[in-house]
Amino acid sequence: MKAGSQRQLASLTPLSLIVAGSIMVISVLLDYGVFLLWPQFLERQWQLQVVSNTVDRGVVPLVGIVFILVGFWAAEQVPTPLVQGITRLPLPMTAFIVASILSLVFLLFVPFHLRNSFVDRSENLKSIQTQAEQLTTQAAQTLETQVEQERARITALLKNEQQLNQAISSGQLSVDQATLLQQFRDNPASLDEYLTQQADTERKNAEETIATQKADAEKRAKEATVKTGIRTALNSLILAVGYAVVGWTGLRNSRNG
Repeated sequence: MKAGSQRQLASLTPLSLIVAGSIMVISVLLDYGVFLLWPQFLERQWQLQVVSNTVDRGVVPLVGIVFILVGFWAAEQVPTPLVQGITRLPLPMTAFIVASILSLVFLLFVPFHLRNSFVDRSENLKSIQTQAEQLTTQAAQTLETQVEQERARITALLKNEQQLNQAISSGQLSVDQATLLQQFRDNPASLDEYLTQQADTERKNAEETIATQKADAEKRAKEATVKTGIRTALNSLILAVGYAVVGWTGLRNSRNG
């Protein structure tokens, strides 16, 4: 490679790093600003969403800041007018300040997001419990209506001998059903016992189905808290440490320098 090409590449490298890093930082900060254009500070779901989105993109500004600092270090090694002019800009100090601010923000996100996640889980579990109780009540009411309809149908058949015989002869009733009806006619009390037994079986099946659905919903709510709440909080803590190392160390060294 010719000397001129080497000098051109040496001049372009720090400039490219600084430009790329600046774009990464500015673009994400603009995104953070967009999150706050239509704030709903009192809405917990909005708070959870904003923190999650902010943390998900939190590593991009950190990489951008590192690019800027590496670019300035590389610029100091290149004695060209353009690159030396770049080094006069206060970008490193600005990067250290931005990193320190973001470190504090991500650190505050940890308890804030954990609290919101567990409160949200608690509310979801209460909602699941309420829905299960409503479904149980609805199932009981529906079952009661069905029992009364079945009682009325059987009673009507028992009172109408011709209709009963016609239902048996036409195959609408099986042999077992016909035997039951004969039992009900001979012993009217057995009808109540039969309907009670059938209702208990249906009620038990409905309660088991509702309990299974409730358990599944509660499991999903708890898993969501771990995945979205604890994971986001841990990532936020890691980002806070990373920004602190870059920002606070840089500011301390600048003061000492």
